Amino acid sequence: MASAAFEDLFARARQALAAGKKTEARALYVQAAAANPESPDAHEGLATCCFLIGDLEQAEQHFQTAAELDPLRARVFINLGALANRRGRIDDAIAQLRKGLKLDPHCAEGFYNLGIAYRHKGLLDLAIEAYREATRVNPRMADAYLNLGNLLLEGERYHEAVAAYQHALEARPSFAKARAGLENAQKALATAPATQRVPASAPPADPVADAAPRPGDAFAGVLDRSAALDDLEAVCTKHEELCAEIVRVIEKELNRALHDLSRSLVGTPATGELEMHVDAYEKALGNLRTARQNMLAGMGKIRGLERRFAAAAVAEA
Repeated sequence: MASAAFEDLFARARQALAAGKKTEARALYVQAAAANPESPDAHEGLATCCFLIGDLEQAEQHFQTAAELDPLRARVFINLGALANRRGRIDDAIAQLRKGLKLDPHCAEGFYNLGIAYRHKGLLDLAIEAYREATRVNPRMADAYLNLGNLLLEGERYHEAVAAYQHALEARPSFAKARAGLENAQKALATAPATQRVPASAPPADPVADAAPRPGDAFAGVLDRSAALDDLEAVCTKHEELCAEIVRVIEKELNRALHDLSRSLVGTPATGELEMHVDAYEKALGNLRTARQNMLAGMGKIRGLERRFAAAAVAEA
């Protein structure tokens, strides 16, 4: 249980940070972490202060401590990924961001930083999909639209680039970089060959919105193919248990109920014995139906995970 001294220090640190007093907040978080070294909140707060001050090494160290103390804290892994990006450790960034997004697949900042990491790796298609996912989760994320527009412009996908820059300006009307990007994309579109000036289909759709990944699309599999494998293994194990339950119901409950019911029908049962055996048979039959329904539901989950894994494999090929 946290002490009163820790609670006081932690509350004061949060207030100082909210007021923009970063140095004061850092000193208070240091004291709070010393008072309660097992508090992931204290280490996360201290890491945030270190990051804002520019001490990236200490920020990473305390985010890592927070992650060890609370392995389910998605934003800590996202911040570790952002720091790894900043420090040029791109493979580490991708690994940390995938951990965070596995815990919280609705974190726009995670997808945004994943886009940066993929861009540095030269995986431009994956970077585009990451930025699109960031904008799907947070349609007001102007920086993600900007980076998306830049990549689309670089790939000579001018219509899509124009749409991305326009979305950035809708989210932040004074965004000078997005306005400059829009002007460049419009100029490139005006001077492009006729095949590039005409949208691929009519009526023209919003390329950014149409191309944004939806749940179950290939990008979700690319994001964490290992997670699909883990989930598939877990569901298969559960499915084996459900099949074993069906066998158990048939071998023990249903067979016994049928045997007892048959004896009652051919003999002269005692008062209430036939009704008791009929009830036992119906109960066993109900258990068999339930087990069968659970098995069928498990088969559906397996098929869904198989499709998810197959989509990931195709996208990574």
